[in-house]
Amino acid sequence: MTNEAADLSIRDTLTERSNTHGDYGSQSIISQNIKSAMRHTPNWHKLPEDMKESLEMIAVKMARILNGDPFYDDHWRDLSGYAQLVLNRIKSTA
Repeated sequence: MTNEAADLSIRDTLTERSNTHGDYGSQSIISQNIKSAMRHTPNWHKLPEDMKESLEMIAVKMARILNGDPFYDDHWRDLSGYAQLVLNRIKSTA
């Protein structure tokens, strides 16, 4: 792939994502605000890393839903997937 083709591919991807996720700057603000609220809770420091990571990824997906296309089913599927990863680990260690 040439540099020009790669640049075009990146531009196409960014255009597509802006249609489903909304403006990246706005989405980032929403996501960071949700993450900040989570970090300022009594239990945040007690959570293992996989729970923190899943919650942060869920925050990103929530921000995309709130900022972009709320009917884009991939956002909702991902929310479920990140929660399922933690649930799988909890079940396997029980």
